[in-house]
Amino acid sequence: VLENVRKRPKQLMKSHLKLALSSFEELTEAYNELDAKYRELVAEHDRLMKWLQHGVQLINKSKIDV
Repeated sequence: VLENVRKRPKQLMKSHLKLALSSFEELTEAYNELDAKYRELVAEHDRLMKWLQHGVQLINKSKIDV
């Protein structure tokens, strides 16, 4: 019985460490997914801004030509 009491803190420590590592891995994976989505959104935003700027240039040019 005394041996079980001595082992218990080590077992709890291992359990907490395992939980912390799995939580860290889950957070890292979630962060990487969010980072990839963020980069996709930034690229899409840049593409749309260029498209809009081109449209404004065409409109302005057509006003000058008229």
